[in-house]
Amino acid sequence: MRLIDPSELSNIDDDDEAAARGFNAMMTLRSICVLVRAMDGSEEIMASLEDLLVPVVSLLLSKVEIDYMEEVCELVAMLTFCERPLSPAVWQLYDLLVYAFTNGAFDYFKEMLPAFDNFISKSEAFLSVPARMQVLVEMIGNVLTNIHLGEEDRSSACTLIEAVFMNCRGHVDSVRFALGH
Repeated sequence: MRLIDPSELSNIDDDDEAAARGFNAMMTLRSICVLVRAMDGSEEIMASLEDLLVPVVSLLLSKVEIDYMEEVCELVAMLTFCERPLSPAVWQLYDLLVYAFTNGAFDYFKEMLPAFDNFISKSEAFLSVPARMQVLVEMIGNVLTNIHLGEEDRSSACTLIEAVFMNCRGHVDSVRFALGH
């Protein structure tokens, strides 16, 4: 059974080929998400998968590949949902997630929420770099005041504020969430 005649391949223009490659990449990322979700309970497997996934996720976040943002956010959330301390490579994903948000992926704040929540839940490590809290507070303020974002995004921002209050007790007394310009 042949799905496409090989002679038809020469008729595919660059746009069609790029779209097909993009679709294949998205489906591959979705398959990876399914596999990682299935392995989520195993710390050893997750640690070894981290070495494979962090470079791919880093690349997609640094290029702010909007087409893959849902899958990338899911992978970051799965990589950060663990009992073990996060590796420095995974902590770099925090900065890249913030970078993606500030460079065009702000519409995916709701999808970023689980990853940010997981980073915050590692409160000692999260608070060990003061800039992490400052960036997070600025991001939350941007979400709450951005007229182009919807109710779900604002709700996600409030959920993130709650995560900060719950996980960083005693360290957020001086934090001010700026809600106006």
